[in-house]
Amino acid sequence: MVSKNESEVISGQSKPITLASTTRVSDLANMLGVDPVELIKQLMRLGHMITLNDPLEYEIASKICTAYGIEVNSESDQVVDSNIYKRELDSGADSVERPPVVTVLGHVDHGKTTLLDSIRNTKKVDDEAGGITQHIGAYQVEYQDKFITFIDTPGHEAFTEMRARGTKLTDIAILVVAADDGLMPQTIEAISHIKAAGTPLIVAINKMDVPTADPDKVKRQLSEHELLVEDWGGDVIAVNISALKSEGINDLLENIILLAEISELKHNPDSLGSGVVIEAKVDKAMGNIVSVIVQSGHLGISDYVESKDAKGKIRALLDENGERVKTAGVSMPIEILGLDNLPQPGDLLEVKADAKSNRKKSDDVPNLNTQVGITSVQAGNLIIQRNKEDLIYLNLIIKTDVIGTIEAITKSVKSFDSETVKVNIVHAAAGTISPSDVSLAQTTESIICGFNATTETAARTLAKTSNVEIKNYSIIYNFLEFIEDTIGRNRKAEFVDVVEGQAKVQEVFNVSKGRAVAGFIVTDGTISRGADIHVIRNNEEIFVGQISSLKHYKDDVKQVRVGTEGGMVIESFSEMEQGDVLEAHKLKEATA
Repeated sequence: MVSKNESEVISGQSKPITLASTTRVSDLANMLGVDPVELIKQLMRLGHMITLNDPLEYEIASKICTAYGIEVNSESDQVVDSNIYKRELDSGADSVERPPVVTVLGHVDHGKTTLLDSIRNTKKVDDEAGGITQHIGAYQVEYQDKFITFIDTPGHEAFTEMRARGTKLTDIAILVVAADDGLMPQTIEAISHIKAAGTPLIVAINKMDVPTADPDKVKRQLSEHELLVEDWGGDVIAVNISALKSEGINDLLENIILLAEISELKHNPDSLGSGVVIEAKVDKAMGNIVSVIVQSGHLGISDYVESKDAKGKIRALLDENGERVKTAGVSMPIEILGLDNLPQPGDLLEVKADAKSNRKKSDDVPNLNTQVGITSVQAGNLIIQRNKEDLIYLNLIIKTDVIGTIEAITKSVKSFDSETVKVNIVHAAAGTISPSDVSLAQTTESIICGFNATTETAARTLAKTSNVEIKNYSIIYNFLEFIEDTIGRNRKAEFVDVVEGQAKVQEVFNVSKGRAVAGFIVTDGTISRGADIHVIRNNEEIFVGQISSLKHYKDDVKQVRVGTEGGMVIESFSEMEQGDVLEAHKLKEATA
């Protein structure tokens, strides 16, 4: 609940915003145009101990907005365009044929990237760490005087959401299945995405050059998932290929063109330009770079474009080869320079006709940084601590080369959470590892984990003097292994309750109201200051507390040994009686 006094510490702008049933703290900070760190502090003051990536219920988020003096609308009141990803462009007299957008999906190591290599006559696979595609890439090829745009989706299971977006962007899906392995978990997952999107499908049965290739097994497995190929009496096109040896590629391309013609893919070249974001990153030299597939019209230099989280005037367009172009037509993959922020993969980027008014509007809105800030959790003992709930926290700062990777890494990292372990992402952003990241890591006692991210020289120097650890990875498997190993090394030890000694109360001295000294003799072991004392009377435990004072005659001592007399004050307990048994307990780490 935000009180009047509490709202006084919050001040901000006044613009209506729309909230869903739950909103991440980082997203709310962006909506409000406030520093994420400050928002976390405000939430802590209001009794909400949460991180930047945690969800806020609508009631809490709306109260925060009200405290900022900002009007709130419910998402349920908004009209959502369900065709945001696949606009069927005007099919009138002005419509013309457009190139198909083809997504390549399948299980890791089944040859998706190698297939694209064969089509493009490149060796892209050699550039991918561990032979795994870890970013969405888009490429356009020409075959029989027709253009085809290909989207290569990541193969690792962590990138499920990115693959799901890929199917939404596509006109035709190519499902790559290795003829020797058959259908695998990610193959089945890809089939689900394709079915959900209602996308026409071509199955590329790859690795036909392998001696153990069994295309009939693949076809049988496909039928078990309600995909019946043409030579089995169905309507699913299946093409036998060897991507490695470039065999069957022409047959595959011909079927893509045929299926595109059947689908009658059209667009109106005069419509306002729009594109769907497939990736976004920060380049040290060029700034924000946003990769899109043009969905309608065309995008050109000086066009003013907007998405949900980014806006700006296009100052440069780069094709797939990094060459500057003046315009990009429909279905063309292009990189855009000039936006003020990094949009999320899957966002719609649209040209605004009234660029002047839009730019003025943009000037009134603060430039919101996509980077998230610190959480409420401090890590202790370098990276791990126990809190009151006896949880282990691992604090991480994540830096990636592209923004789309953050989602995948965050999801994978959170899979380590359990009743005893919480992996806390203190900060996550695309870009280089900078001195500010090191300073944040020092403050929050975090480890910096870069994923294909470069480290600035100044950051490296500061990390050495600040004793901050920087880890950099190019393969997600290695990154996740590091997380697992770190948690294992720092996992809570098992503790057992050990009785260190026993004593018998011989006499009780009431020194003041509510305070008594028990004169005792140690009958077994030792009695140590700091031990938990269990008071036992008539074989029944009546109290457990700590020693606040321990004496041998008039001297303060740390320990009283067996056969020795002493005096003891037990914190918050003065009802000792002669004959009571005092047991000293301590927790000790269990040994295997």
